Amino acid sequence: MRIANPKTMRRCFRQTGDVRSHLCPRVRALDPRPSELANLQPFADSACIPSSEIPSRTHELPSSDHSIEVIECPPWSEEAQTVLAGMGRQASLVEGRPGRRTVGRLWSPSPFLESCAARMAPGRAVDLGCGSGRDAVLLAASGWQVWGLDVLPEALERAADLDARYRQLDSGLDPAHRRSDSVRWVQWDLSGGLPAFEEPVNLVCFARFLDRNLLRSLPQSLKMGASVVGETFTTLHRERHGKPSSDRYVLELGELPQLLEGMDVVEFEETWVDGRHTARIWARKPA
Repeated sequence: MRIANPKTMRRCFRQTGDVRSHLCPRVRALDPRPSELANLQPFADSACIPSSEIPSRTHELPSSDHSIEVIECPPWSEEAQTVLAGMGRQASLVEGRPGRRTVGRLWSPSPFLESCAARMAPGRAVDLGCGSGRDAVLLAASGWQVWGLDVLPEALERAADLDARYRQLDSGLDPAHRRSDSVRWVQWDLSGGLPAFEEPVNLVCFARFLDRNLLRSLPQSLKMGASVVGETFTTLHRERHGKPSSDRYVLELGELPQLLEGMDVVEFEETWVDGRHTARIWARKPA
């Protein structure tokens, strides 16, 4: 994996011409067989993650509140169930049906970001605390040039792996060469603020990330017309689940728009989704 040097950011993107990227489709079930067998005898509506590889590919699984459907194919399905149970994940066996060989994914990016980004013209985006890269990969697959920032090198390794496996290019190339320079993974401590970007940023996004000082700085640092799309936990979530434990990482109700004072609020809500209470916002700097 190549991690971009923040000091040379302006030279990291190159034009990809008419090559368009897209995200592999969402599928229903996990195929736990070895890759060679899954390719020879594929199951429909499935993603192949061999049972022996599940512990190192947890970033490719659905969110922890969702049960995982595993295609019944002994002995690999039983091995997968055992591995998943050891990770505290619920799994059930389902019948597989023959299909054509495709690349599918079990994971999903932020639905809120996906909805907002679909209503924007692609430009340059920064994903704060990108983690395993689901949202950054979504944006890159939608035509954005993306910087995924995270302080943890192991998170960036997972993000680069996710990008390599699930974002393809409509170029007719062999899958091994379906790569693009439209996403860069940068190891960066956001407690010191954002790195300096040579070109203006059109979108800053975050999910389950909170740095109040950084968010307060965005209305001044972003160009006119730029957007912030973010979602993170509230005190109501902590009251039910006991975490995040620190006040530093949870929002008071109604706080998020105040952190972005000076920006126009396009959408804002605080609600329960899949057992999580979050505040989510799309704000835009006035032109």
